Amino acid sequence: MSKLSKILGIIQNINQVRIYRM
Repeated sequence: MSKLSKILGIIQNINQVRIYRM
């Protein structure tokens, strides 16, 4: 479960960076 939340957090981080760059 902690693994899943960690992956989700990383994905959210990448999405935020993408939006910020755009």
